[in-house]
Amino acid sequence: AATLGFSIWQGAVIDEVGTFSFFDDAIHYFLGDQSYATVYRLPENTVNWTLVRNNRLEGSNALAEWRSMMSSWPVGEDGSVDIPVEQMMSLRESFDLFDTDKSGALDVDELKVAMQTVGMEIPDKELSKLLLAVDKDGSGEFEFVEFVEVVKLLLLKMREANQAEGTFEEMQGLVDELQQDIQDRTLEMNQCKRRVYDMRKGGALGPLAMEDKIEELGADVEMFKEQLNQAREAIKAAETIMKKKATDDEFEYGVAKESLGRWMRTCNSHQLLRRLVLATPRPSP
Repeated sequence: AATLGFSIWQGAVIDEVGTFSFFDDAIHYFLGDQSYATVYRLPENTVNWTLVRNNRLEGSNALAEWRSMMSSWPVGEDGSVDIPVEQMMSLRESFDLFDTDKSGALDVDELKVAMQTVGMEIPDKELSKLLLAVDKDGSGEFEFVEFVEVVKLLLLKMREANQAEGTFEEMQGLVDELQQDIQDRTLEMNQCKRRVYDMRKGGALGPLAMEDKIEELGADVEMFKEQLNQAREAIKAAETIMKKKATDDEFEYGVAKESLGRWMRTCNSHQLLRRLVLATPRPSP
């Protein structure tokens, strides 16, 4: 999290075997030049830690807030992204910051650093696909206009991942409704067929209204079955996106944690505090 110019990292480790027995029931404070950490143990042997450091250590105060900034950008029904003018200026400032050799374009390494800095770590394979869609001239470098397109694509990927869970739940509910509708219509249709059979057996001749009803019910069943197939396909697509998001989140968390650990080593943080941070599992969503 980021607030008031600082980044806040938090975590917890279950310490049943006493690996971190140094951290007892007292609250432990660790102070640095531009950061501080607190560690305390709960009665159930859960060691909680919080580390706060100046956003300048993240690269830039503005960069630490990119995700919340991007989430406010409106996305049209056609997938177009409308970036407000003032935030486009922030992107320009970020682009210039990432352009370390001041060439006016970002190479792949500079762009990857940019993504890591704003908390959007993605595997090289996914990054290559993303860049292929944007680098139209095949130069391998990205001027500001192309950089903006990369950011827009990342926003759409974020929105797609965030919407997948809602789609999954909505389609699951629809599947239940459709299955019940199919069951009800099929039961009613079979009842109508038995009545027609009895009527014919009793000597009824010519067209029967009940036969029209059977035809209508059959059409309803086929329509519901088609809708059911579509809902199931939507569920499969949402599951694929959700699984990928879970994998990406795990990858991103691991990279972020390693980066934090490297920084703690460079500033000579307490060794046991570093071990505690690196032993922390990713929180459940």
